[in-house]
Amino acid sequence: MKYISDKQISLFDFIMQKLNLGSNSKGKKIIKYSKILINGKIVNNQKYIIESGDEIILEREKSKVINTNSRSPILYEDNFLIIAKKPAGILSYGTGEDKFRSFYGNISTLINEESKRKIQLFLVHRLDREVMGLIIFAKSEEIQNQLKDNWKNVEKLYYALVEKKPEKESGTIESWLRDHNDKLTVISGIQTPDSKHAITHYRFIKQVGDYSLLEVKLETGRKNQIRVHMADIGCPIVGDYRYGADKKYKRQVRLCAYSLNFPHPKTGKQVSCKIDLTRTFLHPANNDEKYK
Repeated sequence: MKYISDKQISLFDFIMQKLNLGSNSKGKKIIKYSKILINGKIVNNQKYIIESGDEIILEREKSKVINTNSRSPILYEDNFLIIAKKPAGILSYGTGEDKFRSFYGNISTLINEESKRKIQLFLVHRLDREVMGLIIFAKSEEIQNQLKDNWKNVEKLYYALVEKKPEKESGTIESWLRDHNDKLTVISGIQTPDSKHAITHYRFIKQVGDYSLLEVKLETGRKNQIRVHMADIGCPIVGDYRYGADKKYKRQVRLCAYSLNFPHPKTGKQVSCKIDLTRTFLHPANNDEKYK
């Protein structure tokens, strides 16, 4: 569907009016999962301001959306990429013998066994060993480079189970991060020649016993960014004793990359993949708990 706007209006209000929607949630879903072009540029921000005379093209063909607790680590696959669920306790990618024991090695072995032919995978991004969640693998170096070059278009959402409750139920944490030679891998502070700017958004979801469940959105993707920024606001992630959490839980860091949403590098359609949290994530048992 093609429209020409006759006034200044937010994308959300425009969609609600043009499609005669009575449900706000339906309008938000249409914006999130549809391909919307405004003057030729893909826009999925409901707060985007449309100007008078702007051309809006709406394609409501919905991409494949996955929300599953499947035991298989592979949640999405096509001819160009794979999205898989990495458990805590395993490297995203290793070198030498660790390469074959890493999550990359596990997925490569699984794919090659199923296809009965050699398929080389290319890792697009990584998660810390102690963190669980979604990882994208490309099936060619071309797709890997396309995804990396357009990484800002990938919406990455995390769940973090943290000690205490933030003073504000939602907010933005902004600082400069740099590697540290001490046991703390990364430290936060002012700008220095070797530091990188980091921005993290969070919002409070609910109280879980003594802990708080937060949804976290990355604007930048720096090493240990969420872990450092949660510690910065006095709410270290449960199990993350490296960044100040109680040493009662020394194994899985309660951080989960639960949602990825991005335009497909070949088709341009939105790909959305989500996983649910496990009970063991929300309710740490004891120091001897196995990774889940």
